[in-house]
Amino acid sequence: MVNTTNLGYDQFYSGGSPAASFNYQLNLTPLTTSRLGASAYDLGKDEIAWNTGYRNIKFYPDANSVTRNQSNDVPIFRFSDIILMKAEAIQRGGTPTMGHTALSLVNMVRGQRTTSPAWTALTLDDLYAERNRELSWECWHRNDMIRFGKFENPWGLAKTNAETYRRIFPIPTTAFTTNPNLTQNTGY
Repeated sequence: MVNTTNLGYDQFYSGGSPAASFNYQLNLTPLTTSRLGASAYDLGKDEIAWNTGYRNIKFYPDANSVTRNQSNDVPIFRFSDIILMKAEAIQRGGTPTMGHTALSLVNMVRGQRTTSPAWTALTLDDLYAERNRELSWECWHRNDMIRFGKFENPWGLAKTNAETYRRIFPIPTTAFTTNPNLTQNTGY
């Protein structure tokens, strides 16, 4: 249960006293559309907005307001990523080494989580889904979507285009200013 005010709960509240105490059961709901209509990600400044969608704070920021130094480290490459890369290489036809199979490698990663039972079979789609779970918020999903052939599919709230040229980013205008010999990537 969350305790707030009527106006704190709903920024569009226009009833009686906005400071009246208001209690409600917290139920998180998936992010589907915006209440405000402008941006799909702008949900407003109230409890309804703050409790819409799921948040992931995988590497919690350790902010020091005096020195701005943080004592937490954010990994760039993790061992589980290396294991899953090896599993993918084997699953795609590479030679298994050190007695590992793609399935045993994925189960090795899954075994680190107490909520993930071992698998008895493995497909590329399973491996893609496991990479999404294990490496969430680590900036690998776009690369994985391209490699697994899923980047052109609709995803998120608004991505519907299917042009393959978008796999490669455009060259910024500032780069052309610096080097006029550059030519823009196809499609941009």
